[in-house]
Amino acid sequence: MIKVTPFTNTKFTIPANQDVPYLYNHLTKLVKKEQTGGVFHADRVEISASLKTQEENIINKLTELGAKFKMENKF
Repeated sequence: MIKVTPFTNTKFTIPANQDVPYLYNHLTKLVKKEQTGGVFHADRVEISASLKTQEENIINKLTELGAKFKMENKF
């Protein structure tokens, strides 16, 4: 039997220059809700996810907002 670990090490990079109203506000709420780390730069936001559920929730929210993002697994 293969045991699947619920952990990941994913970094999301979201460019700030997008046509998404209140992008920083949405991302601030997302970081607080998921209890994960976020770094807010002038030109981009970087959010980290350490659990698969956080990763899925972040992807779902970014897709819902219509935001462009880059996802990078750090394993």
